[in-house]
Amino acid sequence: MQSHANPAAQAAPQSISAVEAALLDLVNAAHTGDDLHETLAAAGVEIGKAEALISHRNRTGSFRTPDELEAAGSLGSGDIESLLAFLGQPAFNSETETLDYVMWCHGSGLSVADPSRFGRVERRASGLRLHSQTYSREGGGYIVGQSDVIASIPTPAFALGKQFHVRSILLSMHSSPVPFDVLGRPLATPMGASLWDGHLRTADVEIRSLQSPDNRFLRLPVAATPKVRWGIGVALDAFVLAVPEFSSDRFWLEISAVGVEFVTRTSSGVVATDR
Repeated sequence: MQSHANPAAQAAPQSISAVEAALLDLVNAAHTGDDLHETLAAAGVEIGKAEALISHRNRTGSFRTPDELEAAGSLGSGDIESLLAFLGQPAFNSETETLDYVMWCHGSGLSVADPSRFGRVERRASGLRLHSQTYSREGGGYIVGQSDVIASIPTPAFALGKQFHVRSILLSMHSSPVPFDVLGRPLATPMGASLWDGHLRTADVEIRSLQSPDNRFLRLPVAATPKVRWGIGVALDAFVLAVPEFSSDRFWLEISAVGVEFVTRTSSGVVATDR
């Protein structure tokens, strides 16, 4: 199977993980070393290293990768591993979690990052339908229609003294009646989802092979239940395969709605960190 990738996308730098992004954001957003003391202490890292780290950032600019954090000389590789391990864990015990809001975006309001990757993009009352391209052997293989489909989620950030966390991504979708080709490959499916909070990519979620073309309610848990700071967006890696001898109307993926579960957490004896 061959995908005609976007050259611009190939030239982009390799993405860092969601937990690494959270660590970089924490350091880059700190006004002084005091802002990092609680997190460093909870991760078992000497808090005295915070001042030198912030001083280096103020001289050279924001950190872009964990390697730059280590190169600054304040944190060793063991310190960074401890911080990543700490930030990758939920802030509180799960039994203290309260579901406050479920917010949805209807499929007709979704945006497609690169509509040219599909044979046709159709906005319907039932959602956004992505059609496969007409099969061609240009380039020596199958043509894969693949692009991010982006949902802007109405976001409650702070209310009645509570700050919200994202617990899961919700999907309602279905696809053309024959979900697999003769080789067992999915013809139309989201391959994964990424969670964005403003400009920060805070989580990545894998979507395993779906066994049915009809998936009216999928719940995708989000690791570490990241805290909400700005506005939430969900990017789905949508995939529709072109198949020999079939037109673009034969295979499609329709996304009816994308939602997010927002939860609040209350203290249960575990120290909460502002991350």
